[in-house]
Amino acid sequence: MAGAFAEIIQVAALYPIDTIKVRCQASGLPMGVVVRQLMASPATTLAQLYAGVVSASVASVAVGSLYFFTFFELFKHRAQVGQIQGSMLGAMFKALKQQGPRALYGSFFLPFCFKSLPFDIGELLTYASLNDWKDRQLAAAPPAAAAAAAAAKPAAAAVVVEPPQQQQLAFGSITATSSDMGSITLTTSSSSNSSSSSSSQSKLQQVIANTPDHVWDMAAGAAAGAAAVLVSMPPDCVKTVLETGGGVAPKPGSGVFGSVAAFGATGRQLVAQRGVAGGLFCGMGPRLLESVPSTMLYWMAVEGARRVLEPYTAK
Repeated sequence: MAGAFAEIIQVAALYPIDTIKVRCQASGLPMGVVVRQLMASPATTLAQLYAGVVSASVASVAVGSLYFFTFFELFKHRAQVGQIQGSMLGAMFKALKQQGPRALYGSFFLPFCFKSLPFDIGELLTYASLNDWKDRQLAAAPPAAAAAAAAAKPAAAAVVVEPPQQQQLAFGSITATSSDMGSITLTTSSSSNSSSSSSSQSKLQQVIANTPDHVWDMAAGAAAGAAAVLVSMPPDCVKTVLETGGGVAPKPGSGVFGSVAAFGATGRQLVAQRGVAGGLFCGMGPRLLESVPSTMLYWMAVEGARRVLEPYTAK
């Protein structure tokens, strides 16, 4: 339920940016050019930006709950670049009727995996690592009262009088101890660098402890989204080009190895035609604009829904 809710929030808020990203990757044009093309016909701009959004919202429930329906990406991208007019679900059912189940997947299941696995691994690994780090910081933090007392403790000299046999004088980081009047030993209790480091660590732990859960969820989600985009840009560009009719098509009957070969050949073709940046990282700007807020909203919604449902699901 939390995943489905988060997916719908993502689609509704950020679908236009995803459309711009797909058009950039399909055409190889910069974001500014694509935006100008979309704005050239103001009467249809909104319809183009939200092409396929209703079907996308419906499918997101299943996607968010099960991470299923790989064929959904294929038809969504075709709708976004203008290759499908009218209902995207209608086009899917028409293709299913004419070509059977193969039409829904085409030869794009492996490209979908090549893009999705790095993205998901990058996102989940970053998000989980940040939350593990947060838990370690909170576990090592001193109690609030002790931290406040330590912060308020003055650095002035103090004299502590022990029983007659021993006297201890403390000044700053130097301690003098004497068991009799004829012997004095000086010892260093801590260095200034250690004190500074400990103070900084304590302040960091206090900031983390005082950060509201939803703010942390959004910050960790933003970092996870940025990492996921960076590691998955090359396969995402290749996948989009293949799904929109470009690149090197796999040979009929070539199976899995043919799809892998076509994917690699398309990547090399893009580099040869557009260069590394233009071929494998085209559309990174709009993709970051879409994915970073998207993962922020997603994890805030997931964690928020989980906290609301927790009293009813805890055993």
